[in-house]
Amino acid sequence: MEGFKFYEKGNSTDQLKIPYSYTSFTFLPKLSLIPWNGGFLYPKFMAESDLEGGFTDDFYKRTYTDSLFSFQSNEESVRFLISLPQESKFLNGEYHGSLIPVPFLEGKEFYLLNWIRPEILHYQQQGNEFIYQKTVNLDLENWVSYDEVPLNQASKFYDSFGKKMPGTFRDIFSIGDYLVVQYTLGISEDTFSQAKGESGRLDPEKIYQLNPPLLAVLDKELNVLAKGIVLPNGVNGQLVVDRKGRLVGQKNPSLSSVEESNLVLYRMNLKAY
Repeated sequence: MEGFKFYEKGNSTDQLKIPYSYTSFTFLPKLSLIPWNGGFLYPKFMAESDLEGGFTDDFYKRTYTDSLFSFQSNEESVRFLISLPQESKFLNGEYHGSLIPVPFLEGKEFYLLNWIRPEILHYQQQGNEFIYQKTVNLDLENWVSYDEVPLNQASKFYDSFGKKMPGTFRDIFSIGDYLVVQYTLGISEDTFSQAKGESGRLDPEKIYQLNPPLLAVLDKELNVLAKGIVLPNGVNGQLVVDRKGRLVGQKNPSLSSVEESNLVLYRMNLKAY
């Protein structure tokens, strides 16, 4: 059993072992290993034992009813916490696809993006738990949604992805008094054919032009202040915030008409007007 390994200047310094056998089928847009309460909080990995009963309706239902995160420390082996609120649309009895968490913790405020719905779930730390507060929908224009299916037809969920590309939430940052959310709107059925190259396969450059990374800005009360902010052309969408509160992104050379011989980084300041 493995888990997370820690490195400093290229040297392995420690590791966090997950104390059960888990499936390697795990996709996270970001690492999401969060220091908290003397240990680490991270998205829960699916145990191999969860697969023993097969892909039944109950298996797909537990995608949304089970706890979403694990917590480990030297004092505790593993503890599961943070669940979807009862009013979540993920709990309507349909299958919505894999629930990919994109979390952000600031102080006692825990913000959770669920990757495939344009909403932010707000939790607040109370003791050793996180208590649900509210859900805020970003109301993104031209958002391309997935097509939910009945639980007993979950295997057909991804069939529609050959006709369109749903929008996704990718990351969330804190910059001063603001939260910044990174997302893509997706590609609708009307324009999906334009994302393919001459071979008929999806072309990354065409996808970027049709479905570029965008930003939305919210205050700490989760009021949406701006959305649809376009990054400089060619930024690959993998962003971090530096110590001066600037967004930093790497240039994708395949998306530029100018060829450089070295790595190019963009530094971007967030300005309020």
